[in-house]
Amino acid sequence: MATTIMIAVRLARLFALPLSLLAVVSSIGPESRPWQGKLVILKAPGITPQHKLDQDIVEKNPASWLELDDTDPMYRERLGHVAYWVIDERDGKIRLWPSDTELWVPRSEMVLLEDAVSFFTEQIRDHPNGAWCYYRRGLAHWLNEEWKQALEDLNEAIERDPDDAATIATRGHVRLEQEAYDQAIADFDEAIRLAPIPVVTDKTLILFDWGMARPESVKIRIESVSYLAPALLGRGYARFMKGEHQRAIQDFDEVIRLKPAWAEGYLERGWAWHALKEYDKARSDYDNVLLLDPDLLYPDLVSANVSLPLTHNSRSSNVHLNRGCVEAKLHDFSSALCDYDEAIRMDPRCVPAINEKAWLLATCRDDRFRNGPEAVKLATQVCELTDWKDAGCLGTLAAAYARIWDFELALKWQRAALEDEQYAKWEGANARNRIALYEAGDEYTEP
Repeated sequence: MATTIMIAVRLARLFALPLSLLAVVSSIGPESRPWQGKLVILKAPGITPQHKLDQDIVEKNPASWLELDDTDPMYRERLGHVAYWVIDERDGKIRLWPSDTELWVPRSEMVLLEDAVSFFTEQIRDHPNGAWCYYRRGLAHWLNEEWKQALEDLNEAIERDPDDAATIATRGHVRLEQEAYDQAIADFDEAIRLAPIPVVTDKTLILFDWGMARPESVKIRIESVSYLAPALLGRGYARFMKGEHQRAIQDFDEVIRLKPAWAEGYLERGWAWHALKEYDKARSDYDNVLLLDPDLLYPDLVSANVSLPLTHNSRSSNVHLNRGCVEAKLHDFSSALCDYDEAIRMDPRCVPAINEKAWLLATCRDDRFRNGPEAVKLATQVCELTDWKDAGCLGTLAAAYARIWDFELALKWQRAALEDEQYAKWEGANARNRIALYEAGDEYTEP
């Protein structure tokens, strides 16, 4: 069964949601109701939801209720994600998140993820030609990391409705999980071809206040739902994984143009700039990720008694880790250490962050930042966390011991690291150069 953190990552990528989606649902407080804090999937198209609009949209009418039918673009925006977290429950209705309004629907219109496969299996028996049944069951399989079953269902859905961009994009994301990058790119190409161009339009909505004699109108601006940005993001990620970094950046550029407030585009473009050793550009993108989406809990989630899991921080800590790495390459060592410390604070078992900090303290070119004893302490900690099996961590421990002039242990651990075939392949020449230094009684210092 998929972990909460991975479910959140998949939904964020598929539906263009904030990275703060990673903050949701690990454990629920004692006052929580049965569905609160759980993931649900929309049972079928054609629901007429009720929306209680927030005061920032209709300040003088915060208790107004709005009924929308499924032909209204506002409906597709509010219930376009298919899968949601339940953050409150009362009187047979559940409040769904993410949504930029206070969104309530009857509980009977949703199905829990844990029950979704069996529910949609029954729907398929009743509606054998319904593409939506296969799509939703495929989505449930995908969220549960059941790749083969997800792919089978999405293929069935696409056979019945070959022009549905959402289903094709979802199949592309399943293929990303399977590391079938060429097939994923083909799916994203088709989803991009089919996806409508997102537009922002003025829409007059009728708000019904039960205390008023007549309805009141208010004009707001809404953005139409489109799978274009998530499909571009998925294609860019597939290209990145294939080593096509410049082409990936072109996709991420377009994602950012379409959705400039969506941090995910900056995050993945930052990875690509990082891989190309364009460290200033990577740093700028990581800055934007933390500016746009600093991974603070939404008030809605706090009020739902959702506690922040340790695993939530593993991804947000990686943004600080990545920024620390590029700062070290730019010789901004003070900032790098601050980011490593923040990554470790957010996830005390973040092995890469602990290892990078130990390496900087052991090998930094600026002696103001070197600290051999602390480097040995951190490198030992990270070796323990990895059961002394990670060759990179062993190499860091060797450099730390060399910094305190214990060359016997430095040689022991550097030679142990070289026993790993992958490490020897990628780091062998540098490691052998360090062995020569340790044999001569010299420490290793980064150039």
